[in-house]
Amino acid sequence: MILSTSVSSTRSEGSTNTFNRWEPQNLGLISFSLTIPLLRNAGLAAATGERANQMEWQASQQDLRQVVAKNVLSAANAYWSLLAAGKNLAIAREGEASMHKLLEDTRKLIAADELPAAEVNLIQASLADRRSARLAAETGLLQARQALGNLMGLTYSEIVELEAAGDFPPLPQDIPSQVSVSARVQDQVLAQRPDLMAARLRQEMAQALMDVARSNLRPQLNLTLGGGVAGISEGSATSNYYRALSENTATPNASVALTYQWAFGNNAAEGALAQRAAAYEQSVINYNSLVRTVSLAVEATFSGLIRNAWQLKASTESVAIYRLSLENEKTKNRLGTSTILNVLTVNDSLRNARLAQVSNHLNYLTSLATLGYEMGVLIGEAAGENTVDLARLFDLSWAAGVAR
Repeated sequence: MILSTSVSSTRSEGSTNTFNRWEPQNLGLISFSLTIPLLRNAGLAAATGERANQMEWQASQQDLRQVVAKNVLSAANAYWSLLAAGKNLAIAREGEASMHKLLEDTRKLIAADELPAAEVNLIQASLADRRSARLAAETGLLQARQALGNLMGLTYSEIVELEAAGDFPPLPQDIPSQVSVSARVQDQVLAQRPDLMAARLRQEMAQALMDVARSNLRPQLNLTLGGGVAGISEGSATSNYYRALSENTATPNASVALTYQWAFGNNAAEGALAQRAAAYEQSVINYNSLVRTVSLAVEATFSGLIRNAWQLKASTESVAIYRLSLENEKTKNRLGTSTILNVLTVNDSLRNARLAQVSNHLNYLTSLATLGYEMGVLIGEAAGENTVDLARLFDLSWAAGVAR
């Protein structure tokens, strides 16, 4: 609807006034008109542009939350990777040091004629292999440190000193056995994940703009209500301009008008509608595709998380058994009932089990953080600011309710 107002004051004077000695006449007019669209642009269509911009602004806010969540996930995974790289390097250094000691002990036994000289060759070869593994672990630590420092925006001097302190958070005792996500959780994810909320807002915006474009196909039928009042005053003084708006006023007037316009061809409106309809269909396709992608990602991530947790538990048990086996094999070797090759084999198995344990722990923690990201709960909003729930980065208990 369009409300128009008009206030005017007009003075008329000329030769007739001078000849008849008439005073100049001042005509004042105050009028109002209200135009109400009955077909095209009726209802809230005129305000749709403003509402569409508001929805786009809200969608961009959700886009920002999604970017923040993605950066938090990247930073968390980079931190766990740095911690894992440090543990791998510690294992490599420990393995190299233990092989050095084994080489020294073997040489002493060879010198005492308790072991044949050929035994030393296997140990030297194994020592070279451990040295190579240690160098590779140092390279891995450097790369992990640079990756985390780059994400944190640190300077070169700060990145060089960057280290991940502490240990991996422990694996909880109670691990869910179910690896499927309940339908209730899937519905919650669809309602709270930021990028889905943004896609839903853009779909609603495209729907509103398409409705406006469809309304533009209608003929133009407007109802115009008018009213006003006129007054008159005489005199050449400036004040008479204003007195004409209030003195000698006539009876207020009113008017009602219907205006109808119909185009023989409305190609521009039809083309605009086709564009808006295509944009709406694209928004629907994007939203449905994102829903499928997110649903499958939540299912796969949760399934992978539970399997990684059980795998970590199994590798922890494997490390404990290999430690005991190595001690037994060393004792048997000292007693002469086992060879140095058996000791090296079990030692290699223990090292591989420890590296696997670190890798499984890393996979478990990254899966836990990824599940929080996929479910849209990795970050929250408090007082208009994005907040991070650290418990969702290393505590499995919150994810127990996800299982079907």
